[in-house]
Amino acid sequence: MKKQIKQGVIEKCKEIEHLQNLKIPRYYYSPKNLINRNYLQLHVFSDASSKSFGAVAYLRYKISDYNLNTRFVISKSIVAPIKKITLPRLELMGAVIVARLVKHLKRIFKDISRIILWSDTTIVLYWIKGSASIFKPFVSNRISEIQENTDPVSWSHCSGKQNPADLLTRGITSRELINSEKWWRGPKWLKDSENLWPKLEGFESIDSETVELKSSLIVNLTITHEKIIEPDKYSSLLKLLRVTAYIFRFVNALRRKDFGKGPLASEEISNAEIFWV
Repeated sequence: MKKQIKQGVIEKCKEIEHLQNLKIPRYYYSPKNLINRNYLQLHVFSDASSKSFGAVAYLRYKISDYNLNTRFVISKSIVAPIKKITLPRLELMGAVIVARLVKHLKRIFKDISRIILWSDTTIVLYWIKGSASIFKPFVSNRISEIQENTDPVSWSHCSGKQNPADLLTRGITSRELINSEKWWRGPKWLKDSENLWPKLEGFESIDSETVELKSSLIVNLTITHEKIIEPDKYSSLLKLLRVTAYIFRFVNALRRKDFGKGPLASEEISNAEIFWV
């Protein structure tokens, strides 16, 4: 054990040596040279893992009629609490970091015309777009802070592979960090036109009633997740997903007074899988 710790310290010290080559330019743009003042956007991505949660922000602006530029602005990460917290709640805490960064950056960059916020977790997006009052204090208080500092409409979904904040919470070597285009410039599609940005089918146009329904399901399933379902007791992922899907169906039936019957549909399994992501 001591040898492993010693080896880990040695490796970390070697990592530090590479950081002397790290340079972060702080010049972003000149307000006088902006092609279009209405085109300056702030994009902030959130993510969480069992080890940490955090957010990273980028500016997106035009430097010519045919050329868009993206630049890293700031990032912040926090080590996950020692007390075990479910991943959806950690993801929500990552979204809180986003809200705090937005509040901070709005005071610095006065010309920002639009703010777009990204998460790779649909549960958190349903929470943010729903009503804080229906949740227990832990979730409710954080949703309230997020909604106070950001517009719920500005939140969108991107996949985990495209999310640069994933590098923040999963870890990356110093050498990889220096050369990471994804970290310093954001995902490649950020330079594309908006119609090419990722969209979760059906999510952008979701109505308030559906948000409330999904939020209610999440409330009940979060309680169930923590008190009843213990993943380690199931011999396979499929069994865990099937049990989760049946609970989803049951809670949904209580609200709609319409109990679904028959084998589980593929959509039900997919929803269960999203819950455990």
